[in-house]
Amino acid sequence: MLTVVLFTAVKMMAQDDPVSVLNKINVQMEAVSKRYVVYQSVVAHSDNLRKAEKRRQEMMNQVTTARQSLAEIPYYKGDRMLHQAFGEYLKLVEYNLNEDYAKMVNMKEIAEQSYDKMEAYMLLKDKVSEKMRMAGEKLDSVQRTYCKKYDIKLVEEQKSELSRQLEKISEVSKYEDKLYLIFFKCNVIEGDLLESLDKKNVNATEQLRSSLKSFAEEGSAILDTLKGYRGDNTLVTACRRSMEYYKKAADKYADFTGFFTKEANFNRLKQQFEGDKDMRKDKAALDKYNNAVKEMNDGIGQYNNTNDYLNKYRSETIDFWNNAVKQFLDRHIPVAD
Repeated sequence: MLTVVLFTAVKMMAQDDPVSVLNKINVQMEAVSKRYVVYQSVVAHSDNLRKAEKRRQEMMNQVTTARQSLAEIPYYKGDRMLHQAFGEYLKLVEYNLNEDYAKMVNMKEIAEQSYDKMEAYMLLKDKVSEKMRMAGEKLDSVQRTYCKKYDIKLVEEQKSELSRQLEKISEVSKYEDKLYLIFFKCNVIEGDLLESLDKKNVNATEQLRSSLKSFAEEGSAILDTLKGYRGDNTLVTACRRSMEYYKKAADKYADFTGFFTKEANFNRLKQQFEGDKDMRKDKAALDKYNNAVKEMNDGIGQYNNTNDYLNKYRSETIDFWNNAVKQFLDRHIPVAD
């Protein structure tokens, strides 16, 4: 929206003054924008849905106040141009806070389940942000037309600090989403892989292990083409570190599938050995079984070591990523609460 310093060549009575009408509407626009910045800031900085809902309700109340105030502002010479434009803007904000917000909340609840759902959720966020940006530009255009129509001179015509903050929030969020999708694609595959390990499904684990390695290499290649946000490489660095973990983890998971194969072979030998008295009396068979027991115990030790290594490495990687995101957002999105 416009920050306007205005003057006219003709002095008019307050109730008939087009400047007075414009300024009264701008006061309401400013109040709505301030509340919207607070709302968007909370959404960006916190996953606390209760807190976000509280700010959404406050935003809705501000929209209601603005609509009531708009109805009390007289038209200048019957010209409804500004009133209609601002009324349409408020209607879009209200739709955003109700319909679009409800869609995003519902989608966010299921977005963690798959990459496609997460991508769809982020596309919806971008779509809502773009609608708001276009609505703001349309409102600015109507203001300029109004000023030209009534010979209102704009001493200063520039985006307000609030408009800059809103654009910055959108820009930063879009950048963070791009990096997050690279991270999330591997993260969700590893989650599926861990489930397959719990079920000791060797074929599924091998397929997911291959996918994890492929996605991590793909992510690293994409990161090579990305620049930091305005010179800030925090997220690129954190995401690259994540890709290194996922590539190494994909290789390490081969230890588990190897162990499961060894375990299955051992269980067959054990069942055969314990069920055959002659084998238990045969020295060669007994030596073979004892060697298998030793190899199995060694395999269990290697399995546990690998598991401990991956758990520690995974935890450190995710913590590093989450901290990087928090630092990045704290640095680039204004905290308005």
